[in-house]
Amino acid sequence: DDDQVEALCVAAASLARRMLRTDTACGLLVGAQLAGGRRWAYLPPSAAASQLGRIEDILARVQPILSLPFDRLLSVVPKRLAPGGTIVSMGARDPEPYTDRLRRLSRSGYAVTHLTFGPDRELHRSQMAALGVQARVAELDPNWREADALVLAG
Repeated sequence: DDDQVEALCVAAASLARRMLRTDTACGLLVGAQLAGGRRWAYLPPSAAASQLGRIEDILARVQPILSLPFDRLLSVVPKRLAPGGTIVSMGARDPEPYTDRLRRLSRSGYAVTHLTFGPDRELHRSQMAALGVQARVAELDPNWREADALVLAG
């Protein structure tokens, strides 16, 4: 739904801003239709001052149209990011279709955390934890339109 897509984009920008404030390199992998026709986007990790602007430019072009299954999108990670890197994935849907891929990435040496959003975020967090994937509940406070905080729990 459009609101969930907007919330995920705001959360991704907020997380990137937080990481870049501490000189932590971050990048972006998005599996949604972008304005202009691209089906997905990848921005390699960087701690450069201009990185937040590049991330926000990509997020501003995200359309509420899923273009690739998340499981398939995650399959490009080992080709783009060396083991030892950190992966923070975000989702508002049932994580079952991609939990195994996240678990495999974790076992391959990536630090993986999944942030669960949406009305079923608590259920999704517990499902992922039961399957061996570190997950945290996330929400924008008070909402994505007026957010002044990305709240993480669990």
